[in-house]
Amino acid sequence: MTTVMLVAVAAILLTVVLGFVQKRKSNDTATDTGSIYVPVVPTFKIVALGMRGSGKTVYLASMYDEMMVAADDRSFYLQAEYSDAKILSQWKSEIVDPNRGFPPGTVATQLRKFTFGVRARNRGTPHTIMNLEYVDYAGGLLTDPDDPGSTAPAELHEYVSKAHALIIVIDGARLAQHIAGDDEGTVYLQEALRLLVTLVQDLPQPINFIITKWDLLQDLEDTPEASLRTVRGMLEEDPKFRALVRLQGSRRIVRLVPVSAVGAGFLDVENGEVRKHGAMRPVNVDVPIAAVIPDILERVRKDIEGLERQQAVEKLRRDLRIGPSGAVRELSMFLVEKAGMGVKALSLPAVEAIVDSVNNAYDVPGKRAERVKAVQDAANRMERESVHVQELRDYVIQEMRSRVRELERELPSARLEG
Repeated sequence: MTTVMLVAVAAILLTVVLGFVQKRKSNDTATDTGSIYVPVVPTFKIVALGMRGSGKTVYLASMYDEMMVAADDRSFYLQAEYSDAKILSQWKSEIVDPNRGFPPGTVATQLRKFTFGVRARNRGTPHTIMNLEYVDYAGGLLTDPDDPGSTAPAELHEYVSKAHALIIVIDGARLAQHIAGDDEGTVYLQEALRLLVTLVQDLPQPINFIITKWDLLQDLEDTPEASLRTVRGMLEEDPKFRALVRLQGSRRIVRLVPVSAVGAGFLDVENGEVRKHGAMRPVNVDVPIAAVIPDILERVRKDIEGLERQQAVEKLRRDLRIGPSGAVRELSMFLVEKAGMGVKALSLPAVEAIVDSVNNAYDVPGKRAERVKAVQDAANRMERESVHVQELRDYVIQEMRSRVRELERELPSARLEG
């Protein structure tokens, strides 16, 4: 059990003990062990960077629709806040409706943040094992002149700098234009790579690339792998793309993931007009998330533990504000000094020491044995809960890695470096 877990557990154990303190004038001898332990859930910030019209919004709607429930080969799922879920559902309805266009891009001055809980079940009980904060923004923020007084460009740069991982979105339709010899596609590709590389080249975060609208490119060659190899070779002709991949690859694995929000056969072009028909069959929309989260955990595990430890100590201080400030400092330091032991190491002497500290701080007589037992019982409950959540998180990470390995077996060219 980690240092963080011990401090968090001890903070809540003290809450249990303080429940007795608050009842010190009562003749009620009942044991109050009603404190509920909720393991600290990390939040990872992800920003997908792409030009206007690259398909960021449609991809986001398709990804959530695909991952909002568990699947036969995936035990975890995403849960959005209700207001966000309504927006994403509306976008999905627009995508599939043959009489409507695709969802409009984000308004030029707008940044919209979606929060997804990554959830899995243990013995039928759902647990949130991590949160994803995903930012959707207008692609024009990368290319258009800034509106006077607009804060959106600065907000976007702040999100990018503070993100745990970045996904660079390359428009597959523009790539198809470039391959066909259309100058418009060539100009797009050059501008997109120049702006995106300039924005991210000095950042330490993991970066992966996705190619949207893969249904337009997957039949470029005889097999999807051959098609991806051709597209990859074309991208690698650009020195800026090569330099960014080489820089990132010196630190971690870099991938080029082809995705289609709708799948092959959903769209037809007749007389220059795009028509929708059939059912959506998304391709690889779950892979970008599965690729970045294990990398994030590997990179920021110590940082997360430090932040969680700080949060636990702050919670302890808040819980103890009912008493003297000197007791807050004393008990906070007591717990910090005990950091490094697992919950199981919070043995009877340690529990007694906590109880004695509280008794001494508030001059509460009697019932020491009862308090010790209540704290020990709470410790056992919390340890079981924390182990369940950690096991779930580890299992989900294994599933994510397995999904990425599956993609790399089918499309070896998806692995650029590392």
